[in-house]
Amino acid sequence: MYDAKKAAKYWGSRIKNSDLDHAVLSLNTPTYLNDAYSLWEYKTLLSNFKSIKNSKIVDIACGGGRVSIPLAKLGAKVTGVDITKEMLDFAKKNAKKNKCLPNLFLVNESAWDTKLPSNSFDNVLLLGILEHLPDTYKKKTLKEAFRLCKKNGRIFVVINNKNSFLFFV
Repeated sequence: MYDAKKAAKYWGSRIKNSDLDHAVLSLNTPTYLNDAYSLWEYKTLLSNFKSIKNSKIVDIACGGGRVSIPLAKLGAKVTGVDITKEMLDFAKKNAKKNKCLPNLFLVNESAWDTKLPSNSFDNVLLLGILEHLPDTYKKKTLKEAFRLCKKNGRIFVVINNKNSFLFFV
């Protein structure tokens, strides 16, 4: 049985004991591979956004802000949602350092029940969260993403595994 409190504790300990990429990507992978993956993912997202400045983006399971903060620096209005308070604390500190905190709103909720208003985001990001959830929570998280997305918005999903890919709806 999935335990959200245990998951939050696990991810909170990872951000305390390693750098951001190793905490949220591949813990035992060389830094250059995590960096390359992170850059590829970010550039792929950018190339598929209709616009960035002032767009409303929700990054579900945002972790320490690996993607949220660069988007906020570009002028997007980003809402980062994460179940792990330590990750959000890290993101807030990093956003202050990068002078983009006014463009970043952080929410400590689950991916499947964000408590955010319906139909309010141009882009919804599910980057590397679904593979960590049991099927029931995957379905709930996808339903939540569709609920949050504006009618003509887009949902971006990354499922990290040995056959990782990026697709958007």
